[in-house]
Amino acid sequence: RLLMGTAQNCCSIASFIAPLSTLRIVFEHRSAESVPFLMTMMNFFSSLSWFFYGMLIHDKFVYFPNGLGVLLSALTFSLFLVYPPPRLDVFK
Repeated sequence: RLLMGTAQNCCSIASFIAPLSTLRIVFEHRSAESVPFLMTMMNFFSSLSWFFYGMLIHDKFVYFPNGLGVLLSALTFSLFLVYPPPRLDVFK
């Protein structure tokens, strides 16, 4: 359980960090146009639901990576507020 839980947590955290790979481009162009909005939104809601479930069953392998996913998704959403794209293309 420890090995599989740790491996899955690493994969989950990597998927939450993926949208932040465009951070340099966002700061250079002062636009969040390169950030995938739909993926960020789905990561946020999925992580939020799994975080609450993990808290209900008291399983750190569920709530820890998903709590981190909620925070990282919220950070990514903040880019849309600070550097709004000229036109938000949700389905890109």
